[in-house]
Amino acid sequence: MKYLLTLIIFAASCDAVLAQNADQIAIQKAADRFSDAYVKGDYRTMVSIYTDDAVLMSPGQDMIYGREAIYKFWTRDTTYHQIFHKSKSDKLEIIGNLAFDNGYWYSQAEYGGEKHDLYSGKYLIIWKKNEQGEWQMYHDIWNNRARGWEEREKVKD
Repeated sequence: MKYLLTLIIFAASCDAVLAQNADQIAIQKAADRFSDAYVKGDYRTMVSIYTDDAVLMSPGQDMIYGREAIYKFWTRDTTYHQIFHKSKSDKLEIIGNLAFDNGYWYSQAEYGGEKHDLYSGKYLIIWKKNEQGEWQMYHDIWNNRARGWEEREKVKD
């Protein structure tokens, strides 16, 4: 009986680990979808990854609330085009239907027809699992990194 109880507890903990790994993979796929859509200029797909009541906190801007306002933020400048975007999670902690994801983002853009250097910053995204079991961005905040980060990392071939 003692061994059966141990086996049941072990199996339950394995299920929890597998579920958390599946959630981590799903969150990374959503982040990759966001980056792909950003590079393609597919702002509707980008915005669909946010919850209806999402909050976006961009450097130097007031907080932006809700999906439609976030769409307006991303589409405000038609001379700006993202040519590379990637996020790299440093720590992802899942607690129930919320996930706390912090890491670094990397980005390169063309602005007014001129290609700019690769740049980077830090981010914190709070993901929320919706009723369909999909992870969406609930709070999205980022800022830029200090110069010199390029010497410490290689992120783009």
